[in-house]
Amino acid sequence: MNTDATYVEIIHLSDPHYGERHVFTMEPTADGKVPPNLGMPTLADKLIEDLTDPAQEPTRPFVLEEIGASGLEAIGASGLPVFVVPPMPKIVCISGDFTQTAALAEFQQAEALVQRLQGTQALGLPAAGDGVFLCPGNHDLNWTSEDDTIRWDQYANFLTRLTKQVHLAQDAARFGGVRLCAAAKTVVLSLNTEMKVLAQDGEKSRGDLHAMQLAWARRQLEGLAPEVRRDYIKVAMVHHHPVLLPSSAEAGRGYDAITGANKLLPMLHEHGFHVVLHGHKHYPHTFREDIRNAFVQAHDHSLFIVGGGTCGSTALPTPRIATQCYNRIRIHWCVKNQTTRVQVVTRGLITLKPGGGELMPDQWHWKTLSIDDRNHIARQRTSTPSAAGLRYLPRVASDSPVNLARKAEYARTHGNFPVAEILPAMLPGQTAEVHLRIVSHGSDPGHVVNAVTWSGGDRWFPSVRITRAEDPDFCAVFAYWDGALFQAELEFEDEKCITHVYVPMLNSQTARSIAAVNEL
Repeated sequence: MNTDATYVEIIHLSDPHYGERHVFTMEPTADGKVPPNLGMPTLADKLIEDLTDPAQEPTRPFVLEEIGASGLEAIGASGLPVFVVPPMPKIVCISGDFTQTAALAEFQQAEALVQRLQGTQALGLPAAGDGVFLCPGNHDLNWTSEDDTIRWDQYANFLTRLTKQVHLAQDAARFGGVRLCAAAKTVVLSLNTEMKVLAQDGEKSRGDLHAMQLAWARRQLEGLAPEVRRDYIKVAMVHHHPVLLPSSAEAGRGYDAITGANKLLPMLHEHGFHVVLHGHKHYPHTFREDIRNAFVQAHDHSLFIVGGGTCGSTALPTPRIATQCYNRIRIHWCVKNQTTRVQVVTRGLITLKPGGGELMPDQWHWKTLSIDDRNHIARQRTSTPSAAGLRYLPRVASDSPVNLARKAEYARTHGNFPVAEILPAMLPGQTAEVHLRIVSHGSDPGHVVNAVTWSGGDRWFPSVRITRAEDPDFCAVFAYWDGALFQAELEFEDEKCITHVYVPMLNSQTARSIAAVNEL
């Protein structure tokens, strides 16, 4: 088991909008009254149902549970080797707009959601509320007043009830800040971007961070212990968009991304943040912010920005295709290898039958809408060598031993070869992950591969056999924390052959070259 890398899973919720437009509310009757929610599930019910469903756990490589002193694999009750997936630490991040009108009754419903998540042991959250992080949205304050003690009174009381610590409305600019979850080795910086939200047109959706807030956040980050700054996964959370994408711009709304983001984003890069979470537009999306300025020396660093849709509102950006949704985000960070991997699984609420009819609320369920899986390997970029600097030699002769050996290998494998793609691992205890497959190049049509058995020796790796019917590329995934030689046993109709591929660590020059090619 290797401890070089750190992992966390974030349950990212945004914009539940408790109130009259909340999807888990009974529809009004003809006289405008809302009937009791008898039999109507809550958002918490459906989230916990989905998050505790074993079928929705990620597909990840298996590793041996233990190796006995004799070197034999651990054997389970079935007589087969025992493989386990180590648990990944979890936290919850909710990026604002808990309510529709900042009313007490709406905040009480949001409070019940947070308490249900905290109290559900099966979710595996850290104890004592240390794994839940919140920030306000533009619907979580009283727009009609310019007095912060009135504007933020309900949200401050909401935080006080949840955290059991006093939060004052006049301190709204300092709601959030830097908090640590030691159990998940994660730092979360949450900031209030709603300080200038007012009732007049164009101001209800404003996002803003002023100099005092940014300086306060910077000082907190500078005060972190060296090992925290170095080893912990770092997540920032705001409600508004830090970068306004053209696809989420709306006529009549003005520029409702964050003013001050031009100072926020460089600060996050400087302090090694990995992910930025936000909500606001009910438009789920992911992208990478790694802008390079030719005038400024920048770190080889990427910010993965994850925008959440609404998990509870009926106000959807494109109602015909959009639905309520939330994100399950898994993050890998290895300080030794300077590797980051972020996998975002967006789960959407299904309320309609395949033919378009409505499902009963108890039949509502979630399904995966998209999976975005990206990685970044920081390295010193060197210039490409010039052709003049390379020692090119004449082509080898057709009858030379080197060329004859190459032809013999083609004949032996019938033109089938193993190839490998190396990624940061998404498995606690491991550092790298290899995706193996078979590629045919000038293959002999009379010798078709029917099955492949992949293995990595007799100590650490399980073997896996894949048939053509299961996957014509014969793909397999293994996690590891040191270089490894993998073997592919190719099965043809009347013969077998064995071939190999070596996979290095991501901090090796070979792996960095592979990653550079994959980025092109």
